[in-house]
Amino acid sequence: MEAEARIRELKIQKLEIDRAERMGQLMHTELVQAFITEQIGAWRIELEALPARLSRDRAERSRINADSSLAERPGNRRPPHAR
Repeated sequence: MEAEARIRELKIQKLEIDRAERMGQLMHTELVQAFITEQIGAWRIELEALPARLSRDRAERSRINADSSLAERPGNRRPPHAR
């Protein structure tokens, strides 16, 4: 009896999930992660362009780059489309 109740409960949960997905209430995590990665990559590209926008002096740009948290460090990865 307990097993039958559990199976019935799981079937109901599956139907609820299927219904929510059809109604657009659920999203695939892969799509969300890809969107976030793309947006962060675009934002990072814009931030990396700031030194050039702030100064035409190459020495000043280098200083800004060195001081910024955007400087390349081990563990910082760029999105594939930004390489």
